[in-house]
Amino acid sequence: MIFCGFRRYFGARRQASTVRAEAHPEFHLTAVAIRRILLSALSFLAMCTASAKDLDYSQGGDNPVDITTIARWAPEPQGVLRFDQVRATGSAQQWKGPGAGNWSADFGPSTNAYWLNFHISNRGATKATRLVVLSNPLLDHLDAFVESSDGALLQYKTGWSMDWETRPLPTPLFALPLPLGPGQAQSVWLRVHSPFSADASAMLMTQEQFEALQIESSARNAWRIGFFLLGMATSALLWAVTRRRIYLLYGGVVLLTMAWLGQRSGDLSAWMECKECTLALLAPSLTSLALGVAWMATIRHAVGLAKLAPRTDKLLTIWALGAALLACLLAWPALSGPVVPYYLGLGYLGLLTISALQTLRQGWPAGLFLGAQVFPIVLTYGQTLADSASPDPILMFAPPGHNGLVIGVILLGFAVGLQQAHKLRTQLQALRTLLTQQNQALERARQMEIDLEATVSQRTQSLALAAQRLESLSTVDGVTGVANRRRFDETLLVEWGRAARDKRPLSIALIDVDWFKAYNDRYGHPAGDDCLRQLARVFEAGVMRSGDLIARYGGEEFVLIAPDTDHNGIKTIANYLCQEVFALAMAHEGSHYGRVSVSIGVATAHPHQGSKAATLVQEADAAMYRAKAQGRHRVAGPD
Repeated sequence: MIFCGFRRYFGARRQASTVRAEAHPEFHLTAVAIRRILLSALSFLAMCTASAKDLDYSQGGDNPVDITTIARWAPEPQGVLRFDQVRATGSAQQWKGPGAGNWSADFGPSTNAYWLNFHISNRGATKATRLVVLSNPLLDHLDAFVESSDGALLQYKTGWSMDWETRPLPTPLFALPLPLGPGQAQSVWLRVHSPFSADASAMLMTQEQFEALQIESSARNAWRIGFFLLGMATSALLWAVTRRRIYLLYGGVVLLTMAWLGQRSGDLSAWMECKECTLALLAPSLTSLALGVAWMATIRHAVGLAKLAPRTDKLLTIWALGAALLACLLAWPALSGPVVPYYLGLGYLGLLTISALQTLRQGWPAGLFLGAQVFPIVLTYGQTLADSASPDPILMFAPPGHNGLVIGVILLGFAVGLQQAHKLRTQLQALRTLLTQQNQALERARQMEIDLEATVSQRTQSLALAAQRLESLSTVDGVTGVANRRRFDETLLVEWGRAARDKRPLSIALIDVDWFKAYNDRYGHPAGDDCLRQLARVFEAGVMRSGDLIARYGGEEFVLIAPDTDHNGIKTIANYLCQEVFALAMAHEGSHYGRVSVSIGVATAHPHQGSKAATLVQEADAAMYRAKAQGRHRVAGPD
């Protein structure tokens, strides 16, 4: 009321002041400055009068102070209020606490903004500094106005989804420094707007206490991170060895739990130094939904719910699809913000009920998963009750639910491991039974095999002999006893492929008996057959390597396959065979030489992918005709 009265008074005198300022401009700026200082002092006095309590640094000691014991709060109506509107006495009727008794600064998911106001002073003789440390690092927007009794106004504007540089101190938690000189007083105004988590719980503490809090928080998070990394590494190793999807799912639970705790402790934001973006605002809720889905998928897969209870499994699938839809609606906080916690709670209750029912059906394996869900709740509420009896206010920075979640993940890992071990033992037992039955069946089969072995052996031997004779007849020339044309064609394809793979040369020599028709006409066909047999013996004797093949190509023609032989090598072999035949001195009156002779055409190729063996035969045939054209009894190669 005092503040309003002075405002009306100064408003009525504004016109007169303007006239005097035009007449005496040198006094105008001084008057304006004095008026502003007086207005700030009166405003500060009015606010201190409306507030319930005032904290004196010099008398409060060094113990941390919960701001709910000294602050008042008020919800911001629809529309954004300016700082000067909020501090006006006209809105004093909206303020609540601390005179109304204990109150909680956790306003839950809400689209409304909330204002908190408290007063501090330093009536001592030395300068003192305190920090306002908020326990919730996920506040979307945090505005702080620190108004001193001398009229100075300090303003902070920061938040989870804003640039890291906007923070007064580069720490995971929001920490606002409040320095006070001797005899100074301040009024602190906090505006909190966070659709998904409007928890404005805060402590007023010294710099040393804040550093100790950071050290304790870092140590606590260090062992958590160590456990999570060990859990993910173990899950990855087990998945790599067994290829079971359950280990990938559990690894996802561990990873999402680490991200969830990192977001709620502020360490993830500190590590990434997030820039202002909408995704930063939605990330905590997205992580919560993803963690709920991963947790449910792990238990669902571990207990084999799809086979044991198909209808219940469909309900879980519908819940997971609803979580995905809700994640898409997070862009509208007014619609989805209050729904996320209740939706996750509904899924948790459903999973708890399913685990209890499966425990009754399956016994202790499913009971492990029930314990992994129940024990964290018992631990969380037990620690909450213990903390409520403790006078240490620093406990607000170590929520029991975080430890409960970590214990739950550990128990879930034990449950997955024990359940997989139980499943493995069951499978091994079934395998032993199956192996026993198979051994008995094998004994009976072995006895039958012994009885049939003699008969089968006899028939096999006879069939082998018949097959050998048939194979010999099908690949051996009946007149000369060397390989026939069929054997040559098969061997050529095999050697052609081997030469192509090994990148080695392949050579052949095509041998034709000179004037053989005249020999048959002069000496008769039986003598001609005998001549071919003698020539075949010479050719076989002249082939030194086991890989070479001499075959009758047709009529009076023979062919030699020489793998891994270049042009000079095949030509040397051909000249040797030509001279050996001539050295037989078999009489042939129809020959110009008076004895049996041969003409040989040689060819060499380097097979490769896509080439054909028929080309090599054609080259050797052409070379043979050149040898005949040149006078016979000689060796000719390609042009």
